[in-house]
Amino acid sequence: MIVIYTGQEKTLAALRTAGQLANNLHAAVQLLVPQVVPYPLDLHIPPVARDFVASKFRTPAGGRPTPTRVQVILCRSPKPRDRR
Repeated sequence: MIVIYTGQEKTLAALRTAGQLANNLHAAVQLLVPQVVPYPLDLHIPPVARDFVASKFRTPAGGRPTPTRVQVILCRSPKPRDRR
């Protein structure tokens, strides 16, 4: 099961549900977390370490551990267009 991070509360609710479903199906959960890297920085050197971002997430599934893989995806936000 794949959950995409969309904000703290919504993602935690989705993780709880996915964790319960995954436990019933003997499956794992994968959480995709986009991490925006500002343009002045190198895309491969984020301002916050990927491991630190990933460590903030757990799958709360009714007290039973659910195998969860957290994948932090480095990305850019769109550049604002020049207003002329």
